[in-house]
Amino acid sequence: MNCKTLFRRVATSAMGAGILCGAAPAFAQGCALCYTQAASASSRFIHALRGGILVLVFPPLLISVGLATAAYRKRDRFRGNELKTEQGADSRADEIHEAK
Repeated sequence: MNCKTLFRRVATSAMGAGILCGAAPAFAQGCALCYTQAASASSRFIHALRGGILVLVFPPLLISVGLATAAYRKRDRFRGNELKTEQGADSRADEIHEAK
């Protein structure tokens, strides 16, 4: 393993550890006020809260899945064009070499 690869692994590990340690305060977002209001609410409010959570979660999820699917399906278009270009350049170079 060369020095560059080792440095990348150490940097990636340090970044991951920093993100995990920095995310700990985010778990405190379940504030007491929200918890007590949800606990003391009626069943109708809880049903509306669950519906709101679904509305906030699913559209971004579906958009992300759609973009990932489109990128996955179109990934070979660029590779195919590059291969055709390289093959065309090689055949032209061979033609020029044979003509001499």
